[in-house]
Amino acid sequence: MGETRWKRPWLAMLLGTLLTGFGHLYLRRWWRALGWLLATYATMVLFVPSAATDALISQIMSLKPVSVPIVDVLPLLLVGIASVFDAYVLARMNNQRVLEQQMGIQRCSNCHRPIDPDVSFCQWCANPRDEPSENEIS
Repeated sequence: MGETRWKRPWLAMLLGTLLTGFGHLYLRRWWRALGWLLATYATMVLFVPSAATDALISQIMSLKPVSVPIVDVLPLLLVGIASVFDAYVLARMNNQRVLEQQMGIQRCSNCHRPIDPDVSFCQWCANPRDEPSENEIS
């Protein structure tokens, strides 16, 4: 149940491009997806003129090509691009973590750097290493 699965960064980017937050939903980052949706909404309310928002919504609903000036919707585009980039980076970080688990690389619980299995502490921050309990060994 606690097993992490390999994710496809290109799919996270594609889904995030279709709709802000969908890439994060694919990665099962529910709160992060909600955060990006709220950031998009806040950007639309605070930085995009209401006339541009109304024109954009009406053109999208009528399936017409969008002809709103790019300067008016640039803040929305920037938030969308940042969301796509964030989903891509999260998918890559997830894959790195899965690869390290498969290779048996252990990380320090304090500084998150790789630790040497021969010593009982982290050589980077001197934090004592968490030893597996009796139940985990057998």
